[in-house]
Formats: sequence, C-alpha cells, structure tokens
Amino acid sequence: MQSVIASPHGGILCAGCGGSFQPSRPNQRHCRPSCRVLALTRRRLVADTLPWDAPAPQTQTERVAAYFLARPGRWIPGPELVKLGYGGWRTEISRLRHPPWNLPIGPPRYVTVVLASGKRVRITEYRLTRAE
Repeated sequence: MQSVIASPHGGILCAGCGGSFQPSRPNQRHCRPSCRVLALTRRRLVADTLPWDAPAPQTQTERVAAYFLARPGRWIPGPELVKLGYGGWRTEISRLRHPPWNLPIGPPRYVTVVLASGKRVRITEYRLTRAE
C-alpha cells in the first residue's frame, strides 16, 4: 500500500510538482500528466547515480580510442579493429582525429598479405603516432 501525504488544505501533495490537489481516482499521485513525467525523470536521474548500478556501455568510438591509446606507435591492422565490435572502424578512426578526441592517428599504411590459399589481400593499418 502506498503512503499518501495529505496537505493542510485537504487533498494530497503531487509527487511531481509538490502542489496540493484532489485525486480523482485511487492511487493517483500526480495532478497532471506533465508532473508524472517530471517525477519519472527525477527517479531515473537518481537511479542513474546509484553506486551499485552497472556503468553505461562504452560507445564504439570510446572502444577504438582505448585500443589505440593502449598501443601507441604500433601499426594496428583493420581485421583487429573489426573484432572490437562492428565493421565501421574507419568512421571511428575519422572521428578520433577530430574534437573532442584529437588523437594523432597518422595516415594509413597498406600491406599486401598472401593467404595460405595463395590469394593476395591488401590490409589497411593505422597507428597512433605519439602518445598524449
């Protein structure tokens, strides 16, 4: 059962705006729909700051940035970057070169690799030119 706080003027206090109102139905805690949204938003903000909640998932750009920052000066082939999540790693490298990241990722290097089947494959490699 929910506790209801009565106001001195009769009625109850709105859980959203704190104003007094007369409920028109059982268990009504909000005077208007906008107050209900406001109360829900406040609860979400409080819930987001609880220490036992899991941290927010990293973005793909953050994962690629962490990968480069952990390997400064090392050439990283494209197939390694694909393993971080999805195939849009070239876009993420482009984003890392601009604010707010401004990582000094140099121009790509192209390496031709011969597979066991005899097929020649061209692989793109990138590297963080200096650690910040």
